[in-house]
Amino acid sequence: MSGKFRLVSVLLVATLIILAGCSIMAFRANAQTQQFYRVLLRQRHQNGACVDVGTIVIDQTPHPLPATVMLAYGDHQLAVSLPSGCEFVMWELEGGVYINGDSRFQATVLNSWVLSVRGEGTVRLVNRGTGCCGVGGIVAETQTFTFLTPYLIAVGLIATTAAVAVKKRRD
Repeated sequence: MSGKFRLVSVLLVATLIILAGCSIMAFRANAQTQQFYRVLLRQRHQNGACVDVGTIVIDQTPHPLPATVMLAYGDHQLAVSLPSGCEFVMWELEGGVYINGDSRFQATVLNSWVLSVRGEGTVRLVNRGTGCCGVGGIVAETQTFTFLTPYLIAVGLIATTAAVAVKKRRD
């Protein structure tokens, strides 16, 4: 009698493994129909004063520069957000990315662009202005060990619980 149950169990497990494998393969097949490409987002000053200042907004999602994004094949709304004192000049494009069908596009109406992604590439924002570059330096976190707080709390709770247990044992 137990031999029959063992056979049924083995067949059931084998069926579940096959179903799981087919589900994974079906998921991969569906994922391959939508192509995604790596697009580098960069910025440079017209006179070389600074690099990677500002934010590029793609489909209403802001990307502080520099950034690397995965974008689906197709068209995306494109906008920029620059610090005060900066002025947009043009886009420089490399690879399989185009703006309004052109690979080197100068704007007539700010923030009214369509980015077409046909492959991997680089979108570089070119700007000018005197007040848009920072003074430099590194921004460092003042509390370097804040990430340890939850662990220290856990250690404290365990130590307190152990101390109470030892105290009760002695009494």
